[in-house]
Amino acid sequence: MKDSQSNPNRAAEVAKELIVSDKINLMLVASTPETTNPVSTTCESEGLPCISTVAPWQPWFIGQQGNPGDPKSWKPFGYAYHFFWGPEDVISVFTNMWSQLSTNKQVGGLFPNGGDGNAWGDAKVGFPPVFRSATSSAIRGRFARCARTLSCYSTSRMHMAPQLDSSRNGRTRIMSVYCIS
Repeated sequence: MKDSQSNPNRAAEVAKELIVSDKINLMLVASTPETTNPVSTTCESEGLPCISTVAPWQPWFIGQQGNPGDPKSWKPFGYAYHFFWGPEDVISVFTNMWSQLSTNKQVGGLFPNGGDGNAWGDAKVGFPPVFRSATSSAIRGRFARCARTLSCYSTSRMHMAPQLDSSRNGRTRIMSVYCIS
């Protein structure tokens, strides 16, 4: 077991060390795309089976391809496997829950400015279009990006205070916050 320190360069470095020096037979990597992607890429290049999880599938999959904007250039993976849901799955569950609440249906969202936060905050497939949609269980809301250092622990209140105050003043009654640590 190695600590990537949530640094993509360090993640690739320790993955290579585990493969070459420690001669592992299988890699298991989890958490943000900043960790899962470089480890999966290293395993692919070294021919070592890798199981990746706990990161939305979109930033993992697209991050493994040389040209994310050209699906025709995508190639199958030989050694890296990823399992986890994507924003579309969570959006479906959350909007169903929110529609059952007795509130003004004003929803706000705070997401970190990183690979997974960018997936959640994507203007086309993330939460923002759901927040803006009048046809989505009458849920409307706001979207704000937080600093990459946002965490769910006690110091996060200071980082999120301006966004939370703004949302509260705008009558937001449901807040969806995606925290990473």
